[in-house]
Amino acid sequence: TLFPYTTLFRSHRGTDRRIPDATARHRIAQHESAYKSTLRAAREPPDLDLPSTVDVGACLVGDAMARTITITNAGGPGRFRLLRADDWPAPEVAQDRLKCLRMPPFNLTPVEFALQRGEHVELNVEYVPLALGEHSSDFVLVCDNCHVQQHTVMGRSEQVGIEFSALDGVELVPGVRDEPRQLHFAPMPLGASDTHQVTVANLASLPVSFRWELRARDGLTG
Repeated sequence: TLFPYTTLFRSHRGTDRRIPDATARHRIAQHESAYKSTLRAAREPPDLDLPSTVDVGACLVGDAMARTITITNAGGPGRFRLLRADDWPAPEVAQDRLKCLRMPPFNLTPVEFALQRGEHVELNVEYVPLALGEHSSDFVLVCDNCHVQQHTVMGRSEQVGIEFSALDGVELVPGVRDEPRQLHFAPMPLGASDTHQVTVANLASLPVSFRWELRARDGLTG
């Protein structure tokens, strides 16, 4: 849109509001003559450091975890919106009321934000796996300068697994020295003591808390 209208003979002043990074030609009439003017508009594009793949790591199946990704803008100002990749460019539902981008087993917030140069936003990623294995979802980051980038969020789910890996300092090898189901102590006088050392290995990549529990058997207590 070019305004205000003017009939100056040798000069023309106006404001051109257009989509950034655009070039256009306008025909301007003044008195009984006309001339053509080329208008160019450009702005520095935003430059976000959001990686193409956001890996949130591992989570126990049936559990939930959250990660925060800091996104910083090193370029010009811009407004941004997150959409599911399969919703772009024509989403089936209105996006302006969505507060969370749901892509099970992932949830992302916020879905819309604006950044000036040097500003940052915290992208919150929630991962709630209900099945074992690796999971990934694609989403797009749409900028108000019509630039679109596709990104992927991924994670993997694991289950709890522990095993006895050594007994009294000797490695347990299946088929050679199997994991014991019972610990036997040699007979000893009343008041004496004996020990066995059991090494427990965590088969998952996540930290696991556990505790020993001794239960009575055949009328005996431990």
